[in-house]
Amino acid sequence: MKRIVATLFLLSIFFPAVGARAKVDLNSADLLSKVPQDANSYGELIHQGTIFPLKGDRSKPLYSFERRVRNVGSEIQSTSYTLDGQKVQLVETAVHDANYKVREFTENQFQLGTVGKVTVIGDKVHFFSVTGTKDKYADETVGLPVVVGPTLYGFMYKNWDDLVAGKTVPFRLAVISRMETVGFEFQKVDSPANQIRIRMKPTSYVISFLVNPIHFTFSTDKSLMLLEGRIPPKIKKGDGWTDLDAYEVYKNISPVFK
Repeated sequence: MKRIVATLFLLSIFFPAVGARAKVDLNSADLLSKVPQDANSYGELIHQGTIFPLKGDRSKPLYSFERRVRNVGSEIQSTSYTLDGQKVQLVETAVHDANYKVREFTENQFQLGTVGKVTVIGDKVHFFSVTGTKDKYADETVGLPVVVGPTLYGFMYKNWDDLVAGKTVPFRLAVISRMETVGFEFQKVDSPANQIRIRMKPTSYVISFLVNPIHFTFSTDKSLMLLEGRIPPKIKKGDGWTDLDAYEVYKNISPVFK
């Protein structure tokens, strides 16, 4: 019975009109085929990124990136959109309030052929993922703010005064590939003159062996300049895909971050 209830709940997230059905067959290829490919459909362009490898040859970018935002009723929809030339690699969309409190997050991972969804209700986080026709689900209770890719910078800006004052800001990052949230913290670290550098570091001793700290560089007027570290898109390795540690250079389009 618990399995049936959980399945119906998660299916209703994807297909609200059929939430009462006992069985709906999901296929990630079908879901990905319905994802809009036109970046303009995701709203106003906020900033662009050019993605290079963190180490090695940076003469040619690996990917390009866009952040786009649009209002959906009283909420905000933020989308992270990653391209390899003209080919879409990853589309991440979050629905949140003006304070970047996440209600839902969808990850369309074209590289892996996976679609995942996170729904946050109070202190409960519900995960769902489907690859091909194989689905997974998980639930978690959290005691810290939940952050996802498209709300990462917004959450950082929301806590900007505390960060520049030297305070540590903890949060939980929802990671669909792990079907759980992972603890991280932001903290200001030493930086060159006329720059502000924020470190994102795992709070788990075990995770710190898997993911090195990620560093973000801003100008003193709070404009985003650079990311150095792990990012959501993968990189091709042999016949498969592996994690990408990147050097991402940003160009701000909107005069104000949204």
